[in-house]
Amino acid sequence: MASATSSIPAVYTPSQKSSSSSSKSSSYEAYAPRTSKQLSRLARIAALTAGPTAPPPTKQNASTFPTLSEAMSPPPPATTQSQTTVGPKNSNNDLIEATLAQTYATADHLTSLIKHSTSLRLALRASINITEDLSKRHSELLRHSSELSAAAERLQAEETMLTQHAEEIGMPLKHYDAVDRIG
Repeated sequence: MASATSSIPAVYTPSQKSSSSSSKSSSYEAYAPRTSKQLSRLARIAALTAGPTAPPPTKQNASTFPTLSEAMSPPPPATTQSQTTVGPKNSNNDLIEATLAQTYATADHLTSLIKHSTSLRLALRASINITEDLSKRHSELLRHSSELSAAAERLQAEETMLTQHAEEIGMPLKHYDAVDRIG
């Protein structure tokens, strides 16, 4: 046993790299490959945490890396039953599948509600912005209208004053006209 452990170096250095390890990487996957369920679970965990540890998805393997919302949702229900049990376990599985189906339907409904509420919130925000703009514009127009009303009142007062002044100036001229007509 001492001879088996003595051939393995305690610390790995690049100079100790063997030619057999460079030609083929050793992995436990060759002896115990992961199932598709394990791979999908690992992909979901990767999406929820630091992201995938594999290379970025391409067109061929794009479906193996779920989005964050897909990763947070429960796995889809199995389409085929791999176990055919008889008795209470079968009814329990049916109950679980019915519950999962109802959960998926409820999750889809909640997702659509969230989307609709988000669009309603955005529409409400836009309506509030439009209302604020109209209110601001209306207040500006009211201010301008009051300025115009004040200017109109001022001009009316000046007009009455000028009319009175013109009448005062016209009185002596009427006397001159009257004197001219007499003479």
